[in-house]
Amino acid sequence: MLKFMARLDQNEFFLTMDDDVELAGESDAPCLDFWPYVDGLDEEAIDGVAHQFSVDYFFKNSVRGLEHVMIRTDCPHTHLTVVIDTNEQKIVGHHVFYLNSDLPVRILQLYPELD
Repeated sequence: MLKFMARLDQNEFFLTMDDDVELAGESDAPCLDFWPYVDGLDEEAIDGVAHQFSVDYFFKNSVRGLEHVMIRTDCPHTHLTVVIDTNEQKIVGHHVFYLNSDLPVRILQLYPELD
């Protein structure tokens, strides 16, 4: 189990989702294996939701060197999101992301199902 599990609050998470974030291509893959990090998270760290070992979305920010891996959970419109720093090859942290209409416009634009 990894020693440091950084939970990002909503503001910290939104700061990683700027105008340069794009949906990754089908052949793209995260720069590192994030599953050991996910497996090391306890129930409190992920708001009691259970993840389903399935990535729904994978976003890249080539300008800032960030990746966002959005893992399906057992709650509708909720993703356990792991943020990866591609320059440092390390996990920045995680955030339980609830899709809703109160999100910043840039993030809403990334999710066509919310229109």
